[in-house]
Amino acid sequence: MAALALAIYLPTLAPSITWRNGGADSGDLATAVLTRGVPHPPGYPTYMLLALLWTALPLPGDVAHRLNLFSACGAAVAAGLSAATLVGLGRRLGLEGIGLGVAALLAGLALAASPLLWSQATIAEVYASGLAAVSLFTLLVLRWEPGLRLRGALPAVLVGGLGLGMLPQLGLAAPGALGLLVARAGWRALSPRWLAAMLAAGLLGLCTFVYLPIRAAAQPTALWGEPTTLAGFWEVVSAAWYKVYFFANLDALGWLARLLASLASVAENLTWPGLLLAVLGATLLWRRDRAALGYLLSLAVLTVLFRTSYLAEGNVVYLIPAVDVGMLLAGLGGAALLAAAAGAVGGRPAVPLVVLLAALLVWRTASVAPTVDASGDWTAVDVAGRLLRVMPAGAVLVSDYDETTFAMWYLQALGQRPDVVVVDARLIFRDWYQRQLARRYPDLDPAAVTPSGLTGLGRPVYRLVGGPENAVPRPVVPVP
Repeated sequence: MAALALAIYLPTLAPSITWRNGGADSGDLATAVLTRGVPHPPGYPTYMLLALLWTALPLPGDVAHRLNLFSACGAAVAAGLSAATLVGLGRRLGLEGIGLGVAALLAGLALAASPLLWSQATIAEVYASGLAAVSLFTLLVLRWEPGLRLRGALPAVLVGGLGLGMLPQLGLAAPGALGLLVARAGWRALSPRWLAAMLAAGLLGLCTFVYLPIRAAAQPTALWGEPTTLAGFWEVVSAAWYKVYFFANLDALGWLARLLASLASVAENLTWPGLLLAVLGATLLWRRDRAALGYLLSLAVLTVLFRTSYLAEGNVVYLIPAVDVGMLLAGLGGAALLAAAAGAVGGRPAVPLVVLLAALLVWRTASVAPTVDASGDWTAVDVAGRLLRVMPAGAVLVSDYDETTFAMWYLQALGQRPDVVVVDARLIFRDWYQRQLARRYPDLDPAAVTPSGLTGLGRPVYRLVGGPENAVPRPVVPVP
């Protein structure tokens, strides 16, 4: 199953950093991996550690291309884990035989071919590999049986702690998991002994966050914030700078419009047949395993509400866990439908129905592929390379866009034009960023900055104008 998913991803991988499919941060993540640094908050330490191991393998392409492959493998693993989860859940509900296996295979491939997940499987981002962590957590949680013992709950808690260092959204699964734990193990799950053991397992998983202060102390080229202090560490891992995006300038009608848009995006990824099957699957769980349904719906609802209330640009990818839940329910509904159809024809597999579902999946895959294909996209590399090449020696280049800033950082980490000082215009007003610039370039005065320029003592100063793809450097008059 995972191998099939990976096979559809490989031809569509971006060749390096890319701005396709919401990949603006690919330059930042690739630079952080290349320099063993700390990427943008919350730092993603588990992702960083795994990515460092992955990129050390003898794989083709530059670091960014290897990270693109890492994302593809993460998405494929997530699809495989979701299929395995569906098989286990179906067997608990009494669905057996070839129909369950076929439904799990089709649901896993449908998840892999969903536009949101596929788009993230082609670029260096955290969402595809992060979904693998969410899917593993869900698999372990839904395997909890009535009368669950403490040792049976700890693996999921450990994975949850580790997963928070890959995709912080995994925390949205916690309320549903706690409810399911109480339903399976009873109120003893909230006893001091259980809580202490689960806290220890969770903290063990969270140990990957130690990576942040350790690497920050080495002052790598890619370093966001100052996680070497307790206050600075919390500022990074809590993504304190991004909290302004919650409900920013959003009234009730605006929030409702975003909610409807979020639901529409999930529905688009599931398709109408998938939605109908998901309703059937949810109905089946309501009748036979409401605790499992509660966990899945809790994760999906909280995911949708989070995306609706958080106004960062391009955050539709936050809905991927909700799409995963929808595909699980659709697969369960498909398995029930296949079982009913087989019963109606004397127990034989319902071949026409299987062929129909497979044909719909093939059509879906063929229609999505061109919309997410990033295999020929060199725009980020070409633009960043052009901007660096035209800079005078030792110039300061102020960039207002993540796309151009991160792309140039990445090329510089590869050794291109390290003499050019690439300054992020949106970070220059932060104290920690000014201190970093002062350490790296003692001749600069980053405190002498206005919205129109930056003082570069003895250095020519330029600022990018225009959008990322047509950015042009223009000379800036130094601030008196």
